[in-house]
Amino acid sequence: MTTTHAQAVPSVESVESVVCLGCGCTCDDITLRCEDGAIADVQHACTLGQSWFATANGEPHTAPAWIDGQPASYDEAIRVIVEQLTSARRPLITGLGTSPLDAQRQAIHLAELLGGVIDGATSHQSGPITLASQLVGKPTCTLGEVRNRADRVIGWGVNPVLTHPRLLERYTPGTPGSCSLIVVDSERHATAAIADSFVMIPPDSDFEILTALRALLRHQRVDEPLLEECGVTRTQLEALLDHMRQARYGVLFFGLRPTDSPATQQMTAAALFALTVELNRQTRFAAIPIRQPGNAVGLDQILTWTTGYPFGVDFSRGYPHANAGEFTTRELLSRQETDAVLFVGSVPMDLADWTTTIPTMTLSAVADPLLPVPRVRITTAPNALAGEGIIYRMDTVPLPLRRAQSSPFPDEASVLRRIRETVQAC
Repeated sequence: MTTTHAQAVPSVESVESVVCLGCGCTCDDITLRCEDGAIADVQHACTLGQSWFATANGEPHTAPAWIDGQPASYDEAIRVIVEQLTSARRPLITGLGTSPLDAQRQAIHLAELLGGVIDGATSHQSGPITLASQLVGKPTCTLGEVRNRADRVIGWGVNPVLTHPRLLERYTPGTPGSCSLIVVDSERHATAAIADSFVMIPPDSDFEILTALRALLRHQRVDEPLLEECGVTRTQLEALLDHMRQARYGVLFFGLRPTDSPATQQMTAAALFALTVELNRQTRFAAIPIRQPGNAVGLDQILTWTTGYPFGVDFSRGYPHANAGEFTTRELLSRQETDAVLFVGSVPMDLADWTTTIPTMTLSAVADPLLPVPRVRITTAPNALAGEGIIYRMDTVPLPLRRAQSSPFPDEASVLRRIRETVQAC
């Protein structure tokens, strides 16, 4: 008698409407094909999305936790994290850029309980835009309105073909000739190459040119020699204004120069919002900032709901208060004013050097070998893949997450809840 051994048939599953956190577009039309719980194929994603899903799988065969680089139990890691946080004079909870709202909410409760500080790791990038909108207002709209109504799209200081590859594909009108694209920037890049019109401006001249455009729009006097010092002429600005005035529904996508100081970024954003407000006296115009990957917008939203402040919130007085540049992540780390840091998510490369002398703990699905080894690391389930919840798109539209795979590890919200409950029991 001959015995045959049946080969195991892999479990194949197709999951639709998965959200990608590869950029601020957070596309929610991704289809994943999973084999035995691992992602085998990604459909509809751009190059950034493909890379994000490739690294977002997590580490299924790693330890549940690590202490000083050595494998440890989950309970022991929780105990050490609680000891570090409760003994610190100014603990900082940061990161949270890819965390769903449930995890962000737990982090806020934990910071309040500790009397510590909570902030997003990218607040130095988005904070100036938020402060500017508080100064002059923020005429905005959703990406759905852009797709269905816009006939003029202006990209100011952004290159979405590179940074948000599906933005123009998904959220600008698809009918040829129904919408014109104008790019204003200091260099000719991939987005400028496909634009209907490109306006070259010198670096570090955004604020002056935006202010001049607003003055021309209000029929106020503009000093032409000063314009020439900025590298543009009145004729160029008048032509750009004509494009804007002819819009039935115009949208301005913008970003800030990372080389500018926070004060310069804030004033540039304020000038851009002020110009958009002025344009609404003659037509319909909206401004949408190009935001970072993940759910940084969601953190701004939930912090504002619960504390009244969108970033850099300190609970040391027993109630929330905030001050940009004092309680924000970059400043606290660079000045060594925090003595314990809990990163929810991976540590950004630009902050890594400052974490070498501060006790650092991380909750993340994947360890980055290029970063310093944290005091404690707990392995979590991959966000947007092995968990559910809500995240916010860069236009502040909430999107539900769909579970695409299982994970042997707890999600961030569960870990933060366990830490908070342990602190309360101390």
